[in-house]
Amino acid sequence: MPLDKLSLDEMVQGRNSNTDDWKELVRDPERERVWSDAVKRRDNLDRFCYFAAKWPQYVSYYQQAKRFVKQTINSPIVSLMSEEILLGDLALSLNDKDEVKEPLLITVEWGNQQLIEIQGEQTVSFNTESQVQIHYRYEDLEGWITSDDKWEFSPDEGAVMLTFIHGDVINDDLTESLNKAKSVGYIVLLPLLK
Repeated sequence: MPLDKLSLDEMVQGRNSNTDDWKELVRDPERERVWSDAVKRRDNLDRFCYFAAKWPQYVSYYQQAKRFVKQTINSPIVSLMSEEILLGDLALSLNDKDEVKEPLLITVEWGNQQLIEIQGEQTVSFNTESQVQIHYRYEDLEGWITSDDKWEFSPDEGAVMLTFIHGDVINDDLTESLNKAKSVGYIVLLPLLK
């Protein structure tokens, strides 16, 4: 019998001392994938708990967003890139700080919600096959940008909720735009937990 997600989660956290579960995992021909999936699930749960505890005012938006996520076959590929990646090794060689920021390169998963931790201040640009509309929400502010714009991420501003919409924006009305969109994906940018 395959291991259930709860048992695997306890194993990832080091809380499962049942040797039979570990033996079952080792015997599983898909053990690498099963373990990798369990670790990813735990990472996502940890990230969500951090998000919910630190920015509870956004959790209701995040939960409501589940009903709008969708994907079509021809959804454009959208990537978030750090401006530092665009500069390449030159930026690394000119960096006079001891800390090296993790490069930010994320592909929007249409039909999903993603929680992404970002280290330090970063300028985020959007690389797209075709222009998409992006609704942002952070602190007490919200509004619209397009994939032609850039986002100046600052950890001091807290979580930033980005809603990616493939389709027409109707009179800046988020709900109507989400209902009529071809594809919708969400990314929440979180300051890296120290």
